[in-house]
Amino acid sequence: MTIKIDLHNHTTFSSKCSILSAKELIAACQSAGFAAVCVTEHNTMRGAHLSVELGRGMGFTVIPGQEVTTADGDMLVFGVEEEGLEGITVDALCVLARERGGVLIPAHPYRTSAFSLGDKVMEHKGCFAALEGLNGNCGKTENRRAQDTAKKLGLPCTGGSDAHSVKMAAKYFTTFETDIPIIDSAGLIEALKKGNFSAGMIDVRSGS
Repeated sequence: MTIKIDLHNHTTFSSKCSILSAKELIAACQSAGFAAVCVTEHNTMRGAHLSVELGRGMGFTVIPGQEVTTADGDMLVFGVEEEGLEGITVDALCVLARERGGVLIPAHPYRTSAFSLGDKVMEHKGCFAALEGLNGNCGKTENRRAQDTAKKLGLPCTGGSDAHSVKMAAKYFTTFETDIPIIDSAGLIEALKKGNFSAGMIDVRSGS
């Protein structure tokens, strides 16, 4: 089956930089026909878990993660529940993710207006399940550099809206070809490790 999931979002539950409520995010992803949405607050799991509960009440799957501010740049992390990881090295986070059975994805790796790994992704290839190749806050050139680097490294690309407001929500996504349901972080992690996915975006001109 083919399903779409937005892997990168911030809500007012835990991200001071966001004006997007979890309810607005969930409703936007429901309307877009996504199978699920990930909430990835900065350096905490609290907002993600609150969003999971809200999603249950709205009949929609929310998958918890976090965006960790590593020593070298921002990282999407799934399967690691520890909080307060700001400043951790990529290598240390890689070890922690492996111990927890989680996965790491460099967020907006070439975005110049954010704390991004840039070419340092080349030094840690074995740590990553993918690179974020389509990010809603990146320009075309920045996203293209991420995609080109992923190709060089032999890694797939994910897509995420990186939404901080309702107008940004449900615009970018990851399309999974999967024979397993992705209804929680364990299912997402398994699907990411299999690598059968690609990044996509809504064409605002056609709505598809």
